[in-house]
Amino acid sequence: RLQAAMKRASATATEEDISMNLMIFGLSEAQEEDDAATLRRDKKIFSQLGEDPTAKVCKRIGEKKDSRNRLIKVSLESRDAFLSLLKKAKQLMSSEHYSKVYLSPDRTLANREECRHLYKTLRELRRDNPDR
Repeated sequence: RLQAAMKRASATATEEDISMNLMIFGLSEAQEEDDAATLRRDKKIFSQLGEDPTAKVCKRIGEKKDSRNRLIKVSLESRDAFLSLLKKAKQLMSSEHYSKVYLSPDRTLANREECRHLYKTLRELRRDNPDR
């Protein structure tokens, strides 16, 4: 029972920790980019959306490869800023410079798998019923 309680507490702590984390996909990566340069680029994206949130941490995630841009994890100070950015994220599609950049909430492994399954089901339904 102790292990089960610890596992639940750990899962809850993880969900609380990621509740204000924003993931940025599709932003190109400079050769010698450091966290400060990444933060400056993120601020440009946020200003494009009319927001100026305070970020606690901003860093690239994953191994650096020449052929792929790594995603960016931004930990915000405020839940309101986090929600506001997610609501305005669709505006990036119409932007000239950031049309291929996407914002997403940070998710646990279980949440990512659940979303992946949901999107797969949605694609299949759209493919099978194009008129709907």
